[in-house]
Amino acid sequence: MPTRVINVGKAADDYVRLEVVKPNQNAAYMALAHCWGKIQLLRTLKANYVEHQKRIPLTKLTRTFRDAVEVTRQMGIQYLWIDSLCIVQDSKDDWEKEAVRMGNVSRFAALTITAAYSTDGNGGVLRAAYNPARAAVKCTPGAEKAVGHAYLTYRRRDFSKLQQMPLHTRAWVLQERILAPRTVHYADSQMLWECRTVRLCETGVPENALNSPGATVWDGRLHFEKALHKFWWNWYDLLHDFTGRGITHGDNRLPALSGIAHVMEGVTKGGYVARLWKQHFPWGLLWRKSCDWLEHPGHYRAPSWS
Repeated sequence: MPTRVINVGKAADDYVRLEVVKPNQNAAYMALAHCWGKIQLLRTLKANYVEHQKRIPLTKLTRTFRDAVEVTRQMGIQYLWIDSLCIVQDSKDDWEKEAVRMGNVSRFAALTITAAYSTDGNGGVLRAAYNPARAAVKCTPGAEKAVGHAYLTYRRRDFSKLQQMPLHTRAWVLQERILAPRTVHYADSQMLWECRTVRLCETGVPENALNSPGATVWDGRLHFEKALHKFWWNWYDLLHDFTGRGITHGDNRLPALSGIAHVMEGVTKGGYVARLWKQHFPWGLLWRKSCDWLEHPGHYRAPSWS
């Protein structure tokens, strides 16, 4: 479990509370991935740390946080991890300690929920119910005499469009998505399920149904189970995706990859050296910048090769 979690209480409760996890405590928890945006979120600070352990009124939470609490309660899970509430935001020491653990927060969560379409805390996770109108058309498949039905429905944005939603333009979220064992993406027009086995759209359209024939677009996964050599090229695709995403503090770019790197070191038995891998170092050095907006930070951030 993470260092701290939000105890969501019971369905009738009008408050939640911050709970410090006891040594060796083991329980299922959910995690929320969201955009902070430009609005002021409720945060855990040194001044309210003790108070938050007693009571956090739901009225103080943004709509996104309240929705996440509602989903967690309905799933029958007691605990929820939210970064702004479970990390002491005005403590540099606490942030540095927790930053290196964020990969494991995603990796061991029973379920991650993402507010994919929301630009800030007011956007929410849940949207008003929609009626996906569809028309049934009788058809005879192939030469068989049996009559089946084909359903025509409005094409809603699916996995191919997920990358364009506000949440998935942020750097930290890439690590959360890759490491999470199972995720429900609350998109703008449907829910999307993603786990290590399958990806499913609420509309029922297969994941690859709309892909162009022969397309070799990175699918957002690291393929290393059967052929390790695929991992290296997946890694470079990941870096290309990652460096194009926004991040509030540039010095956090390496920490935002550290969780993936730690897991991959165990899988590949390789040595990770600031975004590159020792076994593939000559190839890794052949990167180039593809955009003019990249600027030198003006102070030491990482080795020159990264």
